[in-house]
Amino acid sequence: MTFLIAPVLLFPLRNVVMRSADNVLPARLSHIVDQVSQGVPQSWTMFLRVWVLTVFNWGVKMAVLAWVLWIMGVRPFAAIFGAALGGELSSVLPIHAPGGVGTYPASIVAGAVAFGAKNEANAMDLLARAAINTHLMIVVSALAGTALSLLLAGFSSHQQPKLK
Repeated sequence: MTFLIAPVLLFPLRNVVMRSADNVLPARLSHIVDQVSQGVPQSWTMFLRVWVLTVFNWGVKMAVLAWVLWIMGVRPFAAIFGAALGGELSSVLPIHAPGGVGTYPASIVAGAVAFGAKNEANAMDLLARAAINTHLMIVVSALAGTALSLLLAGFSSHQQPKLK
């Protein structure tokens, strides 16, 4: 729950944080601080809009991952959400394999076990297969989305209407 509330609590400190970063970091990195500062919403209205959409988007992603794991036979119900959450939290690990290979599926398994998945051979075998297949689905979805966006970007650049 803290991860939902922390941005709201920290938003008022954004200017102080950016000034501190600009003072602490070497001068050659000040352009990066400027870019980050420009990307941060400047008003509460914009911040709340972005924050709500982010929470909604992440919630939908967790629900879909949980649904996929449920279809693959992961049980009980709480374990599928623990698995989805575990997989997503793997991105904050200090050591991360390229593409999340190994760390993402292992985090799915760890999350599922932490939320009540059975820790016996047959259940772990099913959970491991589901974790690997879920990771492959995410990787393929990301690649397909990238290919589609590149295709659409190329198509739209060739179909620009002429302005008079």
